[in-house]
Amino acid sequence: MKKFEINVSQKYNYYIERGILDELGSMLRENFGPCKIIVVTDDMVDSIYGNRVAVSLTKAGFKTISYVFERGEQSKNFFVLNDLLEFMAENYITKKDILVSLGGGVVSDVSGFAASVYSRGIRYVQVPTTFLSAIDSSVGGKTAVNIKAGKNLIGSIYQPSMVVCDPDTFDTLEPVVYAQGTAEAIKLGIIGDKRMFARLSKATFHRNIEDLIESCVKIKADIVVEDEFDEGGRQLLNLGHTFAHSIEKNSKYKISHGSAVAMGLAMASKAAAARGICKPEVYEKINEALIRNGLNTKCRISPEKIAEGMLNDKKRRGDILNMVFPKKLGKCEIFPIPVDEVIDVVKDAMEIGKENMTGVDDNMDVYKDAPVQRVLLAAALSDRETIFKINNSDADLEIIIGCLRELGAETEIRSGGLCKVTPFSMNKDPGSSGFLPIINCGENPTALRLLVPVMAALKKEAFVSGTGQLAKTPFNDIIETMEPMGSVFRFDHFPFELSGELRSGDFKFDSSVCEIFLSGLLMALPLLEGDSTVVINGGLGSYEYTDKTIRVLKEFGVSIEKNGDGFAIKGDQKYISPKGFEINDLI
Repeated sequence: MKKFEINVSQKYNYYIERGILDELGSMLRENFGPCKIIVVTDDMVDSIYGNRVAVSLTKAGFKTISYVFERGEQSKNFFVLNDLLEFMAENYITKKDILVSLGGGVVSDVSGFAASVYSRGIRYVQVPTTFLSAIDSSVGGKTAVNIKAGKNLIGSIYQPSMVVCDPDTFDTLEPVVYAQGTAEAIKLGIIGDKRMFARLSKATFHRNIEDLIESCVKIKADIVVEDEFDEGGRQLLNLGHTFAHSIEKNSKYKISHGSAVAMGLAMASKAAAARGICKPEVYEKINEALIRNGLNTKCRISPEKIAEGMLNDKKRRGDILNMVFPKKLGKCEIFPIPVDEVIDVVKDAMEIGKENMTGVDDNMDVYKDAPVQRVLLAAALSDRETIFKINNSDADLEIIIGCLRELGAETEIRSGGLCKVTPFSMNKDPGSSGFLPIINCGENPTALRLLVPVMAALKKEAFVSGTGQLAKTPFNDIIETMEPMGSVFRFDHFPFELSGELRSGDFKFDSSVCEIFLSGLLMALPLLEGDSTVVINGGLGSYEYTDKTIRVLKEFGVSIEKNGDGFAIKGDQKYISPKGFEINDLI
């Protein structure tokens, strides 16, 4: 078990261990003695862990009651807070008793605020069940609810008495929820640990999640200890959040906090690069790290609305809004921005690195920013051998090469970075031996989400497996999208068998669609007999990862028409191998 102390004004211990949730009762008994406990959670967490926690507390001799509210940011309001406080009073909770916060950031913020004001403050224990809450809301004591004017405008700084983190609870998270916690971890790496940032950029951190949680918590704790009440250096922790809170508010909280933070981090680094605060490569590395971890970095809300929402931010001091920008990876600074210049900052954030939406200049080397995994797949789908140059190879590249080999495409990397791909069309079908091929995606979510739609389009039957955290990750979004279009998934967990086909038609998504999966579909749909459309609910702004995929497809002779709501894809298109080229591998 990992145990370390957070040395704020009210010191408390932070515990991390897999399976520790079942020991919660004995830990509270040992640290606090007999009392009444109120467990505050949301309906989703309660359905998964409520009974386990109740059993653990009851076995330890605690009299336990629970308060459950509807999950989601919409519950972080005065109505829920007031109802919780009334419930506590009706059940005679006293200053001797303990509130246990079981859940993610919304649960933590509401329950922590309730604990801080009930009887002028009672003890509370945080039990985070998401990666985001484990490294963010569990450290530092910030509690709050939202009001109409903005996010977290009403709250307090009130430290918990203990934090008990069981990383096993992360295994039930949807991929998008897990990724949202990664945005906060990336933020901490940008602020204070470039080595941790580099590790997160590879998206292979899940195997040592306990160590990563400890590193993140200690980075944040060190900053909080120096400025517990958010008057100076603690504002560094708001990197990306000034943008993010406005994005959340303007979306009416349909965009989650973690997703908004990812957009905010990209925007803050874009603005910093535009203003000469950091080099453009800092933005590029941050943006690619976020995308690699399954996060969308493009915001489709107007600059004017974002700027308006930012003016109600907690970091505003009169006519000055304190904003945090990276100077380099591992170092950020606070910059006072006059409120009448905020709109200019937002416009900088939304313009630098903007893609050419009308098409690609024929003289542009499109492979300067095209991730190599998509080029490998396009080459495997083409009509003849393709030779190109890459700058480096890594474990993820080896995984997708192995997957393509099992499906019938051979890849050879020669000296000097020359890569030769022999496409599916020139090799025998690997299924002809009578055994289904096993496609092992390892811990590479990009390989999984790019390959599965293409496999279905080619009617390639296979067993698909994953390892590490990927093996524990649900892929319901893939199943729900592809099964109505003819694909058959035997099992909804790894390893699963894929068979059937992918039929052309109309595909509809909301704005939270995983861009990697969307790119996989866009690579698969041109292969089908009929035409298809992809519609993004709310209209299409700019999806950077997807834009790069379209640029790769264009080089291979595949055309996709982009419109305000999504994409129109003609069927019966052929991938045509281009002439030799170089690719700068950003993955």
